[in-house]
Amino acid sequence: MRRHYTINSHTCHFHESAQGILHEVDDVLSLINLPGSSKKQLIEKWHKKLCLFKETEPESNEKASTQYLVISEKLLPAFLRDAQVQIPERSLIDIKSLASRILQERLDAIVQNHTPHLTHADSAARNEMKSASRATFVNMYGYMNWYEQQGVLSPSEISQWHRIKTLLPGINGGINERHLYAFLALAAPIWPKFSKPKKPTIAEKNNHTCACILIAIMKSHSISQAEKPILFLTAIRGIGQLYVRNKGADNNPPKP
Repeated sequence: MRRHYTINSHTCHFHESAQGILHEVDDVLSLINLPGSSKKQLIEKWHKKLCLFKETEPESNEKASTQYLVISEKLLPAFLRDAQVQIPERSLIDIKSLASRILQERLDAIVQNHTPHLTHADSAARNEMKSASRATFVNMYGYMNWYEQQGVLSPSEISQWHRIKTLLPGINGGINERHLYAFLALAAPIWPKFSKPKKPTIAEKNNHTCACILIAIMKSHSISQAEKPILFLTAIRGIGQLYVRNKGADNNPPKP
């Protein structure tokens, strides 16, 4: 499936495939204004790692297809760093930040999160929500792996969970509210109906309750897609305040 996101007024396309996420080369290079001659040299240098991906046109009656020159998402940071070397103004471009932005926007596009301000204006609230988002993300990631190990997930649900993990950032990296929102949107359909905490401790029960509240928001048919991000923000701020009360001045979220 061909999807798109926008960064600095540039529309960039990517594809979901059996090989993972593939980014269209011309689009990602447009983000760093690589000159035409330098682009040609870069593509020649990387030609063994690039590929042509055929996508069927969705609105075509004759099932016409188009080929796109793409690069695997796993290779994208190295590709952009190599492209940066070709630019005289390369010191002005933070490739690490750009790569992170691409992955974030790509994830938002997959879950159709078009909310422009999925954050909070108050700095204290943002810190609470950031801590809560990371802790909840890591907890739910652990829950899904545990449900798989315990045989709670069906074979098709396990397959879906493995695919979801390829779309999400790793648990050791920076996690924000948008990452958590995407996690919820992707995992809600396969979250076990009768899920339970891994351990009968108060902290574990609280973690599980928080996860179930967020999943319930995403699964609800009475809440519109436009309303879900708003309710999500309200819920995650409440969870953040709970963490602050439990941990005191340290403001550290509980471990999963």
